[in-house]
Amino acid sequence: MLRELLLDVVFPPTCVMCEAPDAWMCQECLFRIELARHARCPRCGMRSVRGHVCHGDWPFASILSLGFYADPVLRGFVTSYKYRSLVCLEDSWTELLKRFRSSFLEPWPWAGRSSLTVVALPSDEHRVRTRAFDHAVALTQVVRDTLVPWATITQGLRRLSMASVANATLPADAARWQNVKNAFHIVQPIATPVLLVDDVMTTGASLVTAARALKQAGATEVHVFTLANAK
Repeated sequence: MLRELLLDVVFPPTCVMCEAPDAWMCQECLFRIELARHARCPRCGMRSVRGHVCHGDWPFASILSLGFYADPVLRGFVTSYKYRSLVCLEDSWTELLKRFRSSFLEPWPWAGRSSLTVVALPSDEHRVRTRAFDHAVALTQVVRDTLVPWATITQGLRRLSMASVANATLPADAARWQNVKNAFHIVQPIATPVLLVDDVMTTGASLVTAARALKQAGATEVHVFTLANAK
């Protein structure tokens, strides 16, 4: 706490988006973020619009995303947190998740489950060392504490360092699926429903691959929560 106070004196907080003083994410920018009000189609990841034609076959029980990657404020918020290792933004994530929790218009997909295990989609260990920060683990803690405080967190997955290319740098096509094929190793079997947490869903390749591994290892169902969705 003292260290943070001293840092705030030496480096006064300014909004990462608009550079307004006194906060790492100002209230004006936070309230500009459009929050999702409904779950997405768990079979294809598209917005669940009545009558949409679904061509997917994904292994999820549900998909929830806080907002939309096309939103420039949310996108900047996510990328600043992930690539600049800005742990100072975690209080703002908590505030935004609380707003999402109160504005979501549907029953929680995991309602009525007697147990739930929260699992981070693991980052590549080399990139964690480079950033000196595992954003996936930190984010998962914030999501658990805010949305499902009764659930248990476990590091049930490990990403195998097989690919030297980050999925985010690849085209949104089969290259991403090939890049993460067999990329996840089960650290410990989980025999409960799982809430799998990631920052952004783009093609869904990493999340689908991880979910299939979890289900093969005993997870009864896999729900997905992401900060942003690009679909």
